Amino acid sequence: MDFRFTPEEEAYQKEVREFLDKECTKEVIHEHESGQGLGPHSRALLRKMGDANLLAPAWPKEYGGRGLSPVTRFILSEQLAYHHGPYPLSCIEVAGPGIRHFGTEDQKKEFIGRIAKGELEFATGYSEPDAGSDVASLKVRAVDHGDKFIVNGQKIFNTHAHYADYMWLATRTDPAAPKHKGISLFILDMKTPGIEIRPLYTMAGVRTNEVFFDNVEIPRNRLVGEKNKGWDYIVGALNYERGGTVGDLQAGFDELVEYVSKAKAEGKLYCDEKWLSEELAQLATELRIGRWLIYRVAYLQDTGKPLTYEASLGKLYASQIRLHLFNVVMQSIGLYGQLRDWSNYVDLDPSMLPRYFDSVRWSIIAGTSEIQRNIMATRGLGLPSK
Repeated sequence: MDFRFTPEEEAYQKEVREFLDKECTKEVIHEHESGQGLGPHSRALLRKMGDANLLAPAWPKEYGGRGLSPVTRFILSEQLAYHHGPYPLSCIEVAGPGIRHFGTEDQKKEFIGRIAKGELEFATGYSEPDAGSDVASLKVRAVDHGDKFIVNGQKIFNTHAHYADYMWLATRTDPAAPKHKGISLFILDMKTPGIEIRPLYTMAGVRTNEVFFDNVEIPRNRLVGEKNKGWDYIVGALNYERGGTVGDLQAGFDELVEYVSKAKAEGKLYCDEKWLSEELAQLATELRIGRWLIYRVAYLQDTGKPLTYEASLGKLYASQIRLHLFNVVMQSIGLYGQLRDWSNYVDLDPSMLPRYFDSVRWSIIAGTSEIQRNIMATRGLGLPSK
C-alpha cells in the first residue's frame, strides 16, 4: 500500500501550508481559539483563501474548485487545524456538496461560487432538544403553503447560528411518514423575520446557540432536492462531517514535546520522567494511526468505494486521542495549566486549559462516541442492531 500523496496533492499541501504560515495571524488564531465564532480577521482569511482558489480543491473547476482528489479536502482541514485557523465545515463539507448534488441550477448559481470564494458562512440546523445523535427524530415543522413553507420549532447546539449568513435547515414536512422519510432540507436566510437566537456556552467557554422559529417563511425555491427526501441527503453529508482531522492535535502534541524537552523542575527536565516519555510515545503512535484512519476515508471517496463505518471509526478514534492528549498536557504542566494568557508565568500555549475542557465536547458533536461504536458494530461487524 502506498501512503504517499500524489505530486498534485503534495503541491497543494505545500501551497496551503505556505499560505497559512503567512496569513494565519495571531489575530486569526485568537478569534478561533476564543470559541466565539468567526470574527473579521477569520472572515478576511477565508476570503483570501477563496481568492487563491484554496477552499474547495476537490470541487469541479466549473464550481470554483480545482478538480483535485478528495484527499485534498483532508489536507486543507488538517493544515487549517494545525495552524489554529477556522475551517468552514458547514459550507465546504455540508451545504456546498448538498447544493452541488441535489440543488436546483438557480441554487447552484447563487451559492456555490460564493461558498468557494469564502464569502458565505452556513450553520447546520440538525440538532434539537429531543433529536441529538438521533437526528431523524427531529420535530421542527415546515408546513407547505404552495409558494412557501412556514417553519415553527426549536433547534439547539447550532454553533454557527449567531454569525452565519444561512442555515442548512432540516425540518419535518410529513409528520405521518416514518421518521426517516418525512424530512426536508432548506436553505434559510438568517435575516428572515421570526428567528430568535439565544446563546449557550460550554464549560470551555465555546459559544453555541438555541434557535427558535416562529412562523418563519421560507420561499419554495429554497427547498433542496425533493420534499421528504432530506434524510438521504443528510446521511451522505454526515460522512463528510465525521471525517475529521487530527491537525490541531498534532499541533498540540508538537507544542507539548517542545515544552517538556526544555522545561525543568528541580534541575531535571520534564521529559526525563519515565511516565511522561511513555505517554508521549503512545500519543505519537495514536496520532499516526488516527491520521491514516482519516485519510482512509479520503481514499475510499477518491476510489468511489462505499463508506459504511470508516468515517465513524476515524471520528471515534480522533475523539479518544483528543481526550488522552489534553489529559497528558494537564498532568505534565500541573498547576501551571490553570494560568491564562495574561499571566507572566505562562510558558506553554495558554489555550491548553480551554482545549482540555473542550476535548469532552468532541466526543459528543457530529454523533456521540456511543453512536459511532453502534455504527461500527452494526455496519462494520455485522452485529444485530437489537
